[in-house]
Amino acid sequence: MSCRLLAIAVSLAVLAPAGAAPQAAARSPWQETRPAPDTPCFPLESLPHAERDAAEDLFLRILDSEALYTVIGGTKPASSGFVRFSIEVEQGSAAEVDRHRRLLESFRCAGAVFATVHHFAKTWENPKTGRRERSYEGIVFALEPLRQLVQNHAPFFSRLGVTEHSHPVEILMAVEYATDGDRWRGYGWMFGFPPAAVDFFVEAGLRQQQTGDFVRRRFVSLPTFARQERGVVYAVAENALETESDRAFRQSIEATLAEYRRRRERYVGPGKPGVARLLRDWFCEHGACGLPPVPLHEASHPPGSGPDQQAESALPKQQGSLP
Repeated sequence: MSCRLLAIAVSLAVLAPAGAAPQAAARSPWQETRPAPDTPCFPLESLPHAERDAAEDLFLRILDSEALYTVIGGTKPASSGFVRFSIEVEQGSAAEVDRHRRLLESFRCAGAVFATVHHFAKTWENPKTGRRERSYEGIVFALEPLRQLVQNHAPFFSRLGVTEHSHPVEILMAVEYATDGDRWRGYGWMFGFPPAAVDFFVEAGLRQQQTGDFVRRRFVSLPTFARQERGVVYAVAENALETESDRAFRQSIEATLAEYRRRRERYVGPGKPGVARLLRDWFCEHGACGLPPVPLHEASHPPGSGPDQQAESALPKQQGSLP
């Protein structure tokens, strides 16, 4: 993919008034939009009655997907794919995309998370209609883990024109419009995959572009509530053993999912408090509201994984693969 100019129809500049304290000028754009202390977390009540059930369903889809590992603990600084759209470039209406963006405006608490629907740069031809379409996906960010990620890889992200104080959508779009190698690496890091897996995917992809040869690999598959198999998927070298980073990633996911299963049973279902209450209680259970930590790890066994050509063809449809 060639590198194209990025245009975002939102203002991301934060200008400090004359005489402001130096630290005010360095505030992040997402800090400017944090709710006041008395603003409720995940305020579904602010939505019209007709939209509340749709928002509840959307919030549950977020938690039932791999986005759980972003919302709880930030193991994955970002996760996407819990909702998807494809719209004709020339004549299609984006009304449903904007409706979901409005619903996701209520997916917030104490400035800890941010969710929206984003577009992909590339368009594709629908074989049934012959018309070009653009894909869109829901995405959620854990803001402090994302900030730390950009800070830890400052030279890379600076080359893309963003810093730890850039808005999450600006960071996302800088990665989306980057050249292939940087795009794959940026997404791999944002999705929280182990470093060796990200390095392998980038190197294998560039080698295939240069030589035309497919680099054999195996796939690591981890569960979500909605999918026991292939909920989270990433590729590693064919003969690679599980590394310490792989193990830490797996254990964080398994512990988070186990705790979510317990809480979901108590909160979700007829006559139960519901997903918004689940989120509020989890985010605020220690007093001050904020991103919940990863639960304590539970004993677990390495997942079964291996070469799978069918998985290779299906992988781009999974958010767990690098786009």
